[in-house]
Amino acid sequence: MIDISVVIPVWNSEKYLEECVQSLSQNSCDAEFIFVDDLSDDSSVKILEEFQKNDSRVKIIKSDHKLGAALARNKGIDAASGKYLMFVDSDDYVQTDSLMKIVSSMDILGLEMLYIGMEPFGSDSKLVKDTQLSIVGKYDKVYSAEEFLTEMVENSEFFLYLWSVCYRREFVEKNRIRFKNIRVGEGGEFIISALLKAECVAVLNEQVYNYRIHDASITHDANFKLNLMRGQFEQYCTVADYFFHYPDRKVCKILLDYICKKMIGGFDSIRPDERTEIRDSLNGNYKKYVFDLLTRNQYYYVERLIDYLPEIRRYKNIIIYGTGYASRELLFMLNDYQIEIIGFAVTDKNFNNKNIYGHHIYNIHELVDFSDNSLVLIAANKRYKKEIIEKLNQCGFKNYISLDVEI
Repeated sequence: MIDISVVIPVWNSEKYLEECVQSLSQNSCDAEFIFVDDLSDDSSVKILEEFQKNDSRVKIIKSDHKLGAALARNKGIDAASGKYLMFVDSDDYVQTDSLMKIVSSMDILGLEMLYIGMEPFGSDSKLVKDTQLSIVGKYDKVYSAEEFLTEMVENSEFFLYLWSVCYRREFVEKNRIRFKNIRVGEGGEFIISALLKAECVAVLNEQVYNYRIHDASITHDANFKLNLMRGQFEQYCTVADYFFHYPDRKVCKILLDYICKKMIGGFDSIRPDERTEIRDSLNGNYKKYVFDLLTRNQYYYVERLIDYLPEIRRYKNIIIYGTGYASRELLFMLNDYQIEIIGFAVTDKNFNNKNIYGHHIYNIHELVDFSDNSLVLIAANKRYKKEIIEKLNQCGFKNYISLDVEI
């Protein structure tokens, strides 16, 4: 048995494909590189065939009908024969000898899943900066899935990039884990399905994968937001189904709450017809019923406002720190209690929006004149609590309440 199978879906990837294949070929381990061509009409197949002449590890599977990335990966899994299995996108590349490091770690630790480190790169520095960093250096032991999932969710860094994990192929086959045919979030759903069943998970504390950020990415598609919410909902249903069969798994409840918080703000921020579009795309009455229950929820992020009402009413000037889903929810709750705000504050106003939800957005330092007689309600993710409070103190604000929002 060869050491590792690498599955790479390909569709019109000529611009970056050569760099991807070259990086794999420079890895000297016993491997197979399974490229699944999804009816490319550019030179992608020719590029692969040229590499195949000099590297017998390059395998090319040509689809006879359009599959999409998710089903193309399934086709690659079916053809794989390696001890381990991982996925690479055709516009990314891996570091030299990274596969050997992955195989060695999984062998030594007896793992079913191994998270690997990634490095985002691209011409748009802002997009690169805004990309979620990997979890390298934060988890330094072998975990059960229960431990690993719980700790990641508690740290608000549930990492679901498909290519960030390598799997023992026997584990994938035994549990019949395959990709669902959804456009966005299929990798996250795959990872969740695996994590719910894994016994041995660890993190390789090295950056071995290079993730390209560019405008042609699916994340810049006009329908990305709707597809993302559909994908998140499928992830929720996967966990809910597992919870139904294994009700004693406490991590399922933690994970359901986490994903739900991710979805609610998104559902609440789109038009009714867009919500209906997502609902209509779901298969089966059960999923539609769960969808209706989730989207009926009005407030989710800010659960303790009533505890602070007496203090809030003492101040004439109220400022909401943050401009995300929780801030929007907080504004609506304050409106219910007929409490007005000056506006929204942020640490670094580096975007074009000047107003949101009918109120002005300020850099916090623009509001220093109000620092003595204002109350700031922090509705940003609690992971940024410390730096926000430091910024408030620097600007002279002494009166604030952190709502400890988890997003």
